[in-house]
Amino acid sequence: INTSYSQQTRIEFQRRIWKVGMSYQWKESDEKTWQWAVLDFNYVNLLDADDQYINSLFFKTGFQDNLILAQRITYTYAPFDRPNAISRHFLRGSFEGSGNALWVADRLTGFTKDPETGQGMLMDVPYAQYIRADLDYRHYLRTGLNSLFVTRAFAGVTYNYGNSPFLPPFEKNYLAGGSQDIRGWIAYRLGPGGLPNVVYDTANYAAVAPVKLMINLEQRFKLIGNLNGAFFVDIGNVWLFNRDYRSSDIPGIPDDVIETMKFNYKTFIRQSAVGTGLGLRYDFGFFQLRLDGGIKVWDPTEPEGRQYVLDGLQWRTVTFNFALGYPF
Repeated sequence: INTSYSQQTRIEFQRRIWKVGMSYQWKESDEKTWQWAVLDFNYVNLLDADDQYINSLFFKTGFQDNLILAQRITYTYAPFDRPNAISRHFLRGSFEGSGNALWVADRLTGFTKDPETGQGMLMDVPYAQYIRADLDYRHYLRTGLNSLFVTRAFAGVTYNYGNSPFLPPFEKNYLAGGSQDIRGWIAYRLGPGGLPNVVYDTANYAAVAPVKLMINLEQRFKLIGNLNGAFFVDIGNVWLFNRDYRSSDIPGIPDDVIETMKFNYKTFIRQSAVGTGLGLRYDFGFFQLRLDGGIKVWDPTEPEGRQYVLDGLQWRTVTFNFALGYPF
């Protein structure tokens, strides 16, 4: 049984989130673990928001007060890292659903409605309704006495419906970029899809979306003492669903641009960002201090014909990420 409270303070807004949860965990074996979140309740409260900023966000309807009443099942396969093992696999999959019990109660008792969006509200707060599934696979291959080649593949989707008709709650979307992700980009500055980079600079957009695909490749090696190095390649992006959106959900963006933000099996490969870089990691034994320098190779936010950007490499185009621990 767990509970927590957090608050985020920025110039444009303040948010506070209360969480109460109850989960049950059991081991199928030493390597296989299941966890069932019987109750995962979140109350997201948006405070002191700058209306101009909030109205500029394309995830406007996901960035709001929300009640999230979810259940989740998670499976983890994590074998021990045996000293003489050449190869090791890791797998984590989860499935989550929210809002169905509240939707039934809404239909039976008739919750009050938001006059603008038509969403049912409990205690004047809309409740979220969605299903979410993701899969995280990693392979560790020992390539030498002090070297390791790691591959990671991630796929995730959040499908909103019912009382969340426009976009999923902000917390249940996916982001691209940052220290754990596609490291040539700053977090929230990549995607969805081929959304032009000029949009971020003119409208302060922060990119999140309900569909994500990503592959990471990383060669880790020893440098000297406790200092280790890494060479990495990151590929992926986030996308909107291929569905119709209200003009107020994505304000100020023409319909033809919105189409480039949607997942399409014919275009998603060209819309997948490619970044590479080098990293330094100092191992303190119980944790690692990490610095990764990522550069862009293929940038889907650039105009057609200018997406290969490696030839314009400059020192100022390197994205530095400081973090604790390995990214995967």
